[in-house]
Amino acid sequence: MSLLSPAELSNQAFTLVEQGKHNAALDLFEQVCELDANNAEAWMMRGVIKMDTGALVVAEEYLDKAHDIDPDYADVYYYRACLRRLQNRFADALVYVQRALQLDVDYAEAKKLLVELQSLTSQADGSIADGGSANEKIKQYIDKADQYRSQNQLAEALSVYREALQFKTSNTAHYVYIGQVLYEMQQHVDAIKSFQLALNLDANNVVANIGLALVTFMQGHAQEAGVFIDRALQLEPENVSAIALAANIAKHLGNKQKAFDLLAPLVAKNIKDANIALAFAIISKDFNCQQDAINLMESILQTEKNLSLLSTINLYFNLGNLYDNLQQYDKAFSYYKKGNDLKPISFDRQAHSQKIDHYIKVQSREFLGALPKATQASERPIFVVGMVRSGTSLIEQILSSHPEVFGAGELPDVYQIVNVLPDVFNKIQSYPECMSLLSQDIVDQLEQKCLSHLSELSADALRVVDKLPGNFMHLGLIQTIYPGAKVIHCKRDPLDTCLSTYFQDFSTAHPYAYDLENLQSFYKDYLRLMEHWRDVLTIPMLEINYEDLVMDQESVSRQLVEFCGLEWSEECMNFHANKRYVKTASYDQVNKPIYQNSISRWKNYEVHLSELLKLQNTE
Repeated sequence: MSLLSPAELSNQAFTLVEQGKHNAALDLFEQVCELDANNAEAWMMRGVIKMDTGALVVAEEYLDKAHDIDPDYADVYYYRACLRRLQNRFADALVYVQRALQLDVDYAEAKKLLVELQSLTSQADGSIADGGSANEKIKQYIDKADQYRSQNQLAEALSVYREALQFKTSNTAHYVYIGQVLYEMQQHVDAIKSFQLALNLDANNVVANIGLALVTFMQGHAQEAGVFIDRALQLEPENVSAIALAANIAKHLGNKQKAFDLLAPLVAKNIKDANIALAFAIISKDFNCQQDAINLMESILQTEKNLSLLSTINLYFNLGNLYDNLQQYDKAFSYYKKGNDLKPISFDRQAHSQKIDHYIKVQSREFLGALPKATQASERPIFVVGMVRSGTSLIEQILSSHPEVFGAGELPDVYQIVNVLPDVFNKIQSYPECMSLLSQDIVDQLEQKCLSHLSELSADALRVVDKLPGNFMHLGLIQTIYPGAKVIHCKRDPLDTCLSTYFQDFSTAHPYAYDLENLQSFYKDYLRLMEHWRDVLTIPMLEINYEDLVMDQESVSRQLVEFCGLEWSEECMNFHANKRYVKTASYDQVNKPIYQNSISRWKNYEVHLSELLKLQNTE
């Protein structure tokens, strides 16, 4: 998102590369490609930077794109050779570097790489001959990588799996291994590409089909994931990993009976598989067999010695959920705490509080009032903000049930502007100070880019809801870029909000969520910032109490619809019948009618909440 020309952006990006600021450079090269899709140099540099960070699958895609644009670009062949070198695919690397030298006979770096590759090719051939068959070598790589993986040294495992790609006979299996590790590293885009590469070589590879289904499902494409998992089950009907994932997908798509029918026979056989146990835990409440799920999960924790950290954490959180459902609150809390305590995540309370202090100090009424506002001032965007687990998903579901509203889920648009804005001004100032450098033209271009994205998501809806809760951090920017938008702030009892957050495994998205003291500190900072926004913003903001919505659904729903400038629709009262796909942790709740048993839930756990009790009467 920049007003600079592609050439100017490229110059800045290369300067950042020289300074070692690769992430910032990558953002600028991406902007160049958006402005000039046929800029081979920018595509190549995106590939080079991705290669340097270890994202080799994406790097290969970008370098191939650069080659498609300019088939005689010597630098592209050189970097493709470098990529193959990193993958230990020396023969392929030799072909590329030789082509680079054909195009540029004086290419010094290519000459050096050629000598190195010739030596490595000779060594690789010799080692296979001297050290046994290729299959024996492959096994050595697998054993080494598996050892790294068992110790949660994922980057090291990834490197070793990639080394095995030098053996042509192992490519399919190793693309699968690479995809699995990339998934565990939460590099989902690269993981999908690796699984697809495996399937290109062998469409009947069951593990690749399962892997692609899993990552696709995690990205929110349940129907597409169902296609891949059905293929896996056709190939291996008894594959427990495929059955577990198929059950999860069926549950998420609303077919609870299918999920139960897939899992029940394996549970009856006491199959001690973590994935089966976790899938059964999710469905067990719908069929009143929670204790069966508990018995299976506890048995796995007691007897299985090689559980991954991720599986162990998942089992703890799901045991907490089921004991909570059975009203055995002390046991529930003990398991939730075990799961949270195992999270390898840290959060700096003091640094975050200082950040909020800074946001409040800089974004005064005068500062925001002096900023240009986007000219179009479209009323399409609706921002639903607040703490996580405060009711944002419920409000989005109610609004998206209106025939003139599209629920877009949690969009990254605002955060992307926050991240790139300092680069637009050559990092003269950091965010939010750099907002003072915004011109009318820049603001209008940012608004237009964002509105175009909304149109891509839904061309016809009068209103589009972005329910990323954390957008509460950036309401000053939202007011500037979207002056015609409206903000809905979800509020909920502080103790219920924080407890529900603590009981939810968000992976790495919310690092403050896994410690009660961190939670209460973050919550206090959230309150301070929201109080500041009330004082300085001019953008319309409606504040809704979750408890009021639960107790008087129609009245509050009508208030929401009226605030959005729309006529009332009875469909908003039947939000649970809305079949739109919900990716967030609240997907199960929003597919049911409103219930009241989540109000004052914290009282069940009061004895454990000494830190959170400090939040009483803070609203």
